[in-house]
Amino acid sequence: MRRSALTVLAAVAGVSALAACDSERAIATETVGDPAYGIKLSQSGTNTPRGTVVFSVTGAGSRDSVRLTLRGLDSLAGTARYVLWVTDSTRSTFRRLSSRIVMTVVDTATNAQGDPEEVPRTTTFLNTSAFSNGGPNRRFDITAAMPSEFAAGVRPDLVLVTIEASDAAAEPNPARRPLWAQRTAYTSANTPAANAGQVSFGFWSADATEQYVYPLGTARGRAYFRGDVLMVNDSSLPRPPRGYFYATYLIKRDNLNQATDTVYLGPQTAPAPRRDLSLRHADSVVVDPLVQVERSILAASSRVSADSTGGLDINVPFSGVADVLVTLELKDYKVDEARMGPAILLRADVPSIVRVGPQ
Repeated sequence: MRRSALTVLAAVAGVSALAACDSERAIATETVGDPAYGIKLSQSGTNTPRGTVVFSVTGAGSRDSVRLTLRGLDSLAGTARYVLWVTDSTRSTFRRLSSRIVMTVVDTATNAQGDPEEVPRTTTFLNTSAFSNGGPNRRFDITAAMPSEFAAGVRPDLVLVTIEASDAAAEPNPARRPLWAQRTAYTSANTPAANAGQVSFGFWSADATEQYVYPLGTARGRAYFRGDVLMVNDSSLPRPPRGYFYATYLIKRDNLNQATDTVYLGPQTAPAPRRDLSLRHADSVVVDPLVQVERSILAASSRVSADSTGGLDINVPFSGVADVLVTLELKDYKVDEARMGPAILLRADVPSIVRVGPQ
């Protein structure tokens, strides 16, 4: 009898254990809750601000010149302007660089054969040192003679692009110096020569310890969909240049894969359990010492629920969502903060079962 009673008790305990498993967690034969889908974020850092430069050294009696090509700039709002400056090796005096700026906009159109082709349009601005245009399909070709105000025998060797609140700026903005190009050496004051190179992006400072060139190629991450929740986790992001922050966007597409809407998910935050710490100001402040080091963000996150995010469908939470993007955005002077800039760093293609919903 004693053995029989123990057997009965064990059987009852086993049934209780199975009931607990069924109600609290998934097992091989009984799943609990919505399925989850994880997708890898891939590198896409091809449209950050960038450019090329050519310094031309002329003979005696002529002014040197410079040619810049810039891409990946965002449009600026209101009176804000990108302003061109030039200085010499002393870094003591900056002059505005009056230039000829040719803006090329490349659109895509369908030709008579039904094939897509690029259609460039150009606009020329003369005798100006400032502009506010930008966008993913815009290139700026800038040509300028060096100012004559520099002392005799002094050759300007650094061109700086700053972001200013207005066209009235008389000195470079100390906190918004994202682009610069420097001539490393001259062969001779009277010998024609040219020096070509890349425009640097980050933050320029005369103090080498403060100067920062933004690196690409280190970031990685994943996006996770489960029910009406999306979580984006990434790591090894470089510190944003001063004046920039990381944001997350979703792109919605139609059946022809044409983009129909952009959903802004806001600045990235620290990971759980500190998601209330926005990393919007990580360009200049150590927001979370657990995930930030001197020039790197070790971990960042975005978490949203479809029922509390505008632009998403509550019934099919991520209906039409085809792309998850991590971007680098301007903190100030943007035309519209919800409008995505051209600099896409990480992206993921959303699986059709999430985009369309279970069939």
